[in-house]
Amino acid sequence: MIARIARHLGKLILRQPLLFAVNAPRRARPAAILAKIRPHVIHLMRGQAFELQGRTFFTMGGAQSHDIADGILDMDSPDFYGQYDSLRRNRRQFRINHVSWWQEELPSDEEYAEARQTLE
Repeated sequence: MIARIARHLGKLILRQPLLFAVNAPRRARPAAILAKIRPHVIHLMRGQAFELQGRTFFTMGGAQSHDIADGILDMDSPDFYGQYDSLRRNRRQFRINHVSWWQEELPSDEEYAEARQTLE
């Protein structure tokens, strides 16, 4: 089933333009925002709605990391290596800022507001 969906999406991406019209019966909206990463890789931005072959898709990525209970380390901290060694040795759950964790993994207030506006 997943392979069939992937083949179908691959055909859509190859045939569709890079901007998709939003199906908005209540009021006119501009085309949804997306970023072309590579020829066959398109990033559908958070809070946007896309219409593909008559179906509308809403995108809202992002989630809080579940494995940061013991903290987020900063590599610029003078005690970074001591903290890192201690956490690893004790099998703690942590991430490293800008290496394995980014503040931007959670949607911003602006992205939430844009998503709400898209869904109205």
